Amino acid sequence: MITVGSTATGDTLIENRSDNDVCLIFQTEFKKDIPKIRKFLREINFEDFYSFTIMKKEVFIGPYNITHDFSHKFRSKVLFGENFISEVELPNREVTLKIFSDGLDKVKERMKNRLFYGELWSDQTVQKEFWKLFKHVFMYLAIKHYYDTGIYPKTRAEVAKLLNSPALDRTLITLININHKSHEEIFRIARELIDYLD
Repeated sequence: MITVGSTATGDTLIENRSDNDVCLIFQTEFKKDIPKIRKFLREINFEDFYSFTIMKKEVFIGPYNITHDFSHKFRSKVLFGENFISEVELPNREVTLKIFSDGLDKVKERMKNRLFYGELWSDQTVQKEFWKLFKHVFMYLAIKHYYDTGIYPKTRAEVAKLLNSPALDRTLITLININHKSHEEIFRIARELIDYLD
């Protein structure tokens, strides 16, 4: 049983938004046991913010040439059972370059798109959309930093500190407090972040 993401690294959890992502890892085939697993989890009565993924060990180890490879390697913590996180394989340099460059381009375009018509949305919808986008920026910048230096910053605060950018500092503060930010405040930070990424 391995937790992945903010709960593993100590990133600030955001009320009603952050999930507690847990991977249930099996050495052998598990599909026939899914009904029993589902029943067991239901009886324990986990709260809504828990999200479970079931997979075989070989799938967790990868690589699958996606961002999850980096999360499994650097943003995971064993809750119970064997610790094989060190066995997780990462994409090669060429693929790593493509992951972060394509990812940053896409998230930047999504931000621009949402800024274009986001004035039509409520503050709650803007908060929901930009919470995800800001998180993704930090994820791709962490992968980029790993590509450049061989060091993967595990938390968003580490990303902001290592890259030494006031724009990232302000984005992180906005992300942490997203539930209390107006769409005007969020849009202002998003425009500053786009300028930084450009």
